[in-house]
Amino acid sequence: MINDLANSLNIMGGQGSFHSNGTTRGKIIYLARVESNDDRSNMGRITASIIDFNDKNGEEQPGKDRNDVLPKIAYPLFPHFVNLMPRIGELVYIILENPKDQSSRRFYIGPIRSVKRSFSEEESTASANNLFNENSYRASDATNINLDDKRNNANNDFICLRGKNDADVTLKSREVLITAGYYNNKTYTKNTSTECFIQLKDNLEIVSENGQLERPAFSQVNIVGSNINLISSNTSSRKFRALDENGNINPSNIEYNTNPDLNTYGDTAKQLHPLVLGDELVKLLKVMIRFCLNHKHTPQDKPYGTTEEINILKEYLGVSNSSDNLSSAEDVNAKITEILSKNVRTS
Repeated sequence: MINDLANSLNIMGGQGSFHSNGTTRGKIIYLARVESNDDRSNMGRITASIIDFNDKNGEEQPGKDRNDVLPKIAYPLFPHFVNLMPRIGELVYIILENPKDQSSRRFYIGPIRSVKRSFSEEESTASANNLFNENSYRASDATNINLDDKRNNANNDFICLRGKNDADVTLKSREVLITAGYYNNKTYTKNTSTECFIQLKDNLEIVSENGQLERPAFSQVNIVGSNINLISSNTSSRKFRALDENGNINPSNIEYNTNPDLNTYGDTAKQLHPLVLGDELVKLLKVMIRFCLNHKHTPQDKPYGTTEEINILKEYLGVSNSSDNLSSAEDVNAKITEILSKNVRTS
């Protein structure tokens, strides 16, 4: 069995005849093109026809199934819950339970996706056949990936589940990284403008050579994205949200007039509350506390404090320093909106 498998892999395009003949005796693994993936029983089955290559010019031609009218159903070799359903037109590897019997049960592995074709809709036939070309192994460094990219480089300590369109889950040592859109669209340059990932990392303690604890152990979760929505399954008050309970714009919402990105983020973001920036809130609270502790007032008159405190509070309310009418505050110019996060929202 091992000798047959090795011989089959050699024939498929690497060390034997680079353009193999589909009727080669002893072959057990075949390249096939997916014709249908509409398995309504949701078992992950497909129909695929075995293809071949002309042994002289390498062009694609009908293979072992060329004269067979029987259904060509193949079952995933791996369990369905870890199997990736191939698209129609993509290529898979077909294994025949009995290569001498066309009607024997078939199993598939696939779809075939190489790193160089990760931005293509499907692997080309020539590219798939070239995967076993020994001349390309260790011949030169890949030119389409960043060799300093610790996330994507081959590493025996990593386990990476790669999606078809730039969405990955990488399992590292005491770390899980879930990434979407790591690269800019259809390029291999790193996306730095709309980075999107979740990182779960457990950091071990650091102990010096003399046994002194330099840093205690801690775990960390990092969530990065242009817009982050933290949504609870329990509903909270919709009061003051950009969209009311009927999905209409709430005219009393301050942020809708001060955050231009809100329209970009869509209705989900508009139905959530912006989180407060703690350090900015502390600045305001300090001014308020100082004013409360230092202010003076006489009966029937408004309280007054230092000119600096009054001016700062007016600035937060959007009132000009020359005005004594605090009711003339304008939300658009109010500094108080700066304590609201423009990108992180919650229910």
